[in-house]
Amino acid sequence: MKPLIHDHEAILNQLRAWLIRTSEEMDSLAEPRAIEATDEGEPGAEAASDAPAELRSVGLLQLAEAFTALRHEIKLHTRGTRNLESMVEQSLSGLETASREFKSVQAKEREAADRAVRPVVEALIGLDEGILRAAKAFQSTCERIQGLAPTRVQERLDQTYQRLPAWRRWLIRGWFAELRSVAGDSVRQATGTEFASLMQGFAQIQLRLNRALQDLGIVRMNDCGGLIDPSQMTVVEIIESDKFPPETVVEVVRPGYSQSGRVIRFAEVRAVVGVRSVPIGSDDAI
Repeated sequence: MKPLIHDHEAILNQLRAWLIRTSEEMDSLAEPRAIEATDEGEPGAEAASDAPAELRSVGLLQLAEAFTALRHEIKLHTRGTRNLESMVEQSLSGLETASREFKSVQAKEREAADRAVRPVVEALIGLDEGILRAAKAFQSTCERIQGLAPTRVQERLDQTYQRLPAWRRWLIRGWFAELRSVAGDSVRQATGTEFASLMQGFAQIQLRLNRALQDLGIVRMNDCGGLIDPSQMTVVEIIESDKFPPETVVEVVRPGYSQSGRVIRFAEVRAVVGVRSVPIGSDDAI
């Protein structure tokens, strides 16, 4: 215990020396003011010139009391800080719970919206596929009629020409040949103009439908010429061909559709079979 007492005494001596120095500095600052007050005859000058009373000594008990009070105050601050941390943790936990609930509500709302929009999406997909098929069928019909109509008109003209007497056929043979050519060209041009206007109407319908699909984030998957993607397409027929690399899509039988990166309907395609090269002389060679 003696070394501890000596340490305390050293601390007290240092504190006394500091108090003495502070008192002397205060006296040195107060003396000029006291002199000025005496010269001017101000009241209280005598009191200012008096020497300050001696400071009472600070003992170990007073220091222990001060440190104990400081310790209690630190404990109170620590307890308040811990309570604040607990409140912050509870608030953060509540925020995390609210965030999870909000995300779950968002997911449920998204699922409900998807279920509500799904019939419209399927109807638009069916309409788009139907218009594509109708446009292809109409295009092939137009091409067939454009090649067939002039021939039919010329055949009817030939039948009428053959029913005429020989001498009349001989007289109008040049005029009939020109008439036959002009009639064929006229029919071909007339049918081409009419069918072109109809195809333009189909194109306008497809354009409006494509805009509606884009507004809903629907994309038509038509990867003809690319490689097989099992995540987006189903191979309905495999063919052998040396003109294309293995696993190449050569024809899209039925287009597929995706919405926001999610496949709604798989595409049906025809693809080239992947031929595995087998070295001659191996067990797998036939």
